[in-house]
Amino acid sequence: MNPLLVTVIIKIGYLGSMRRPNNHYTTIWRNNNSVEGFDEQNNQYNFDSNSIHKETFNIFPTTIRTYTLPFSYNEMYYQFDELKPDLTTMRHNGQKLDLALCTPEDGYIFEKNKQFKPLESLILKCVADYNKETLRYYVNEWKITQSWLSYKGKGQSHETHRHENSLISGILYFHELQDDSENIEDFDKMWKKLPPVDFLRYPNYSESMIHVPKDDEGIVPLNYKPGTLILFPSTLYHKVDVNKTIILRKSLSINVIPTHGFGEMGNMTELLF
Repeated sequence: MNPLLVTVIIKIGYLGSMRRPNNHYTTIWRNNNSVEGFDEQNNQYNFDSNSIHKETFNIFPTTIRTYTLPFSYNEMYYQFDELKPDLTTMRHNGQKLDLALCTPEDGYIFEKNKQFKPLESLILKCVADYNKETLRYYVNEWKITQSWLSYKGKGQSHETHRHENSLISGILYFHELQDDSENIEDFDKMWKKLPPVDFLRYPNYSESMIHVPKDDEGIVPLNYKPGTLILFPSTLYHKVDVNKTIILRKSLSINVIPTHGFGEMGNMTELLF
């Protein structure tokens, strides 16, 4: 019997008409005099992003999707905890780490632990569904490249970042009533106090070429619960604020790419790896 999945679609971005949006950004071409940056000797233009006219329009939302995985996979979450690093002893260059970082060899949870194959297969089915109904890349088969565990205790957070060298990324949140939560009378109420994952419309970096309106924070928070899988384009920036609860925030992150490539040879869109 196929497990029942609950899916939710979230769209992040500008929801306006084709009029010029508030977050429109323009750089003016300086053409009052001779073209700046033109190399007459080599008859070519030396590109300068500050001297060429360009416009950026955020006119469509970015679609992400959540899936609620069946409770039957809860047993595998216990096995995840057996792989987690010792958060009390993790050090780097002699200094105790504030964040639960994974070492490179820990970045292949699915590849190195075949007992999680059923969960990996279900996640890839969700990825295919997400792509078919939202992103619509012409891909026959997907594969998970890296997968890693993240544990964030009280006072810990995750800075703004995105997942490079990938098309689709995902976060699976999991938990079970163990030592850090067994004395909580109402676990659901406590879980809701965990910080949401914040998806950002604009990266918080000075090199951003998109003007951010003062009245637009460009942040959409998304709450989750144990068993929630969030899938989103890997280019989407996201972060998690400080965990102020006594609950250890547990998650499995993944990066996904096509197994063989994109497109189709017959319509001249094929791109093989």
